[in-house]
Amino acid sequence: MTTTQDFGPGFAQAAALERQSDSDILTALRALPMESRILIYLADVKGLAYKEVAEIAGIPAEVVPSRLHQVRCRLGELIACAAGHGLAGPARGDPAPAR
Repeated sequence: MTTTQDFGPGFAQAAALERQSDSDILTALRALPMESRILIYLADVKGLAYKEVAEIAGIPAEVVPSRLHQVRCRLGELIACAAGHGLAGPARGDPAPAR
């Protein structure tokens, strides 16, 4: 029996993403801080190299891989929330609501 593990580590995430609706993904993207959306757009949509992303975003090139990892993880959490029961709480990096 073939499992998603047989296709490599990214396959399970790709398969899960294909099951999400476009509106869930869009909702999750909109919940990210603007700086995070810019990184995702430059690296994952435009396909720019990390050095180019760093220059445009105004951050050190050595920070780009870890920042993208953090943003992608958060995006995955937000997509899961949007698909499950709506987004809850502010996006990481956003200020906490005043009490």
